[in-house]
Amino acid sequence: MVKLVVFDIDDTLTRGTPIWEMIYRNLGTWESVGLMHLERFQRGEIEYNEFARADAHEYRGNPPSIITDAAAMLSYAPGMHETFAELHSRAIATALVSSTILQFASWLAAKLDSPHVFANPLLVGPDGLLTGEIELSVPCNHKHHAMRALREKLGMSKDEVLAVGDSALDFTMFEEAGTSCCVAHAPDEVKSAVTCCLTGDSLLGVLELVGG
Repeated sequence: MVKLVVFDIDDTLTRGTPIWEMIYRNLGTWESVGLMHLERFQRGEIEYNEFARADAHEYRGNPPSIITDAAAMLSYAPGMHETFAELHSRAIATALVSSTILQFASWLAAKLDSPHVFANPLLVGPDGLLTGEIELSVPCNHKHHAMRALREKLGMSKDEVLAVGDSALDFTMFEEAGTSCCVAHAPDEVKSAVTCCLTGDSLLGVLELVGG
């Protein structure tokens, strides 16, 4: 029986514009700077960690509120709040594990009443402003480390864990769970690597996988 459900965030709980891009757009620098970094990453010129550091550098000198302001403007998966509420009503723990920005992940986790959050914090200086640095606590291909630490802390076996994601960056997360699930819009390589795939855009299908 599933006792813990671990969710990726970007394009799993969110839809459309990602947090990084929304911050850039709010700052008015998406077309001139943010898009350039993204295209370099997509062409394979920089790895994900360098990509994240480049974006973090561009946010320097701004208050951390630019993160939560952008988070409030994002679109989220249908059925997200209902899914988390029902999981908690069944005494099933939830966690967010992502290579996204920790301040965003924590903001979202608070909205969902999910107590376990693992992501990468943008650093804040003594002046209360973003320094332009990011601490890569959850490298994109090493999400399983956070999952394993949480599972061991909660005293759970792999068979009691369900992981939900959307991309190849979640493969190590899937390997740390007894059951793996991807969203309906995930690419075929991900669909072929998981236990099951949701149908439609809603997250409510997750509830069919946990029992209870």
